Amino acid sequence: MNRFTILVPAPADIDTICVIETACHLSPWSPEAYLSELDRSDSIVFKAESDGGKIIGFILGRMVAGIGFNERDAEIYNIGVHPDFEGQGAGSQLLNRFLGRCKELVVASLWLEVRESNSKAIRFYSGKGFTKQGTRKSFYRDPVEDAVIMRLSVRSEAS
Repeated sequence: MNRFTILVPAPADIDTICVIETACHLSPWSPEAYLSELDRSDSIVFKAESDGGKIIGFILGRMVAGIGFNERDAEIYNIGVHPDFEGQGAGSQLLNRFLGRCKELVVASLWLEVRESNSKAIRFYSGKGFTKQGTRKSFYRDPVEDAVIMRLSVRSEAS
């Protein structure tokens, strides 16, 4: 497994993040939407760089209200690794750094949605300890598809 450098992206990195988003067939965000996430205090955003300093992946999420009284959760909105670098560990490193930040922020649970047909991603998340919690009907567009809701308990890992 390769080691990648995980950093907070700069505004100048957004165009490359959008290229990776397209290459990964993720739900599209505008460059302006990514830029606004960099300015939000409740956002968690990281990029993965190769040894040569090339951005090859990213993860973006946000702090959200928790289910329990006075709890804080987080949700992953987008994660992608350029197809040329898949299977080399960058996705795991991005997720681990995101999870580390969640622990620093005393997050109780980490949530995400994934296309029901994306068995590769579902296996990846399941292997990281996420469990299926339900589905959201017709959550995705182009094409319309249900989302599998997945959750990871952060608190139990931190204690």
